[in-house]
Amino acid sequence: YNPVLVWSLGCQIASMNQQLCDAFVLVNDGRFRVNGSCGYVLKPETLTERKGRRIRQAPVDNLPRRWNIKILSGYNLPKPRKKAVSGS
Repeated sequence: YNPVLVWSLGCQIASMNQQLCDAFVLVNDGRFRVNGSCGYVLKPETLTERKGRRIRQAPVDNLPRRWNIKILSGYNLPKPRKKAVSGS
């Protein structure tokens, strides 16, 4: 997982898989060594300064949306309830 994109957007927490020592883990390690390995890095000024500019907000629309969700795994799920059979 490449954390650089979410950091550049201002996210303060990026999930990392530290079980493998790949390039992204090394990038994460180097990012926090810059500030004396104290565990945090300040946001860049471009994300914190305003200089009279208003923060743009996305227009609100009430259009219905369709989401496609792919479930990768699940555990501790409740068992499905049995449907009552209606007699004729």
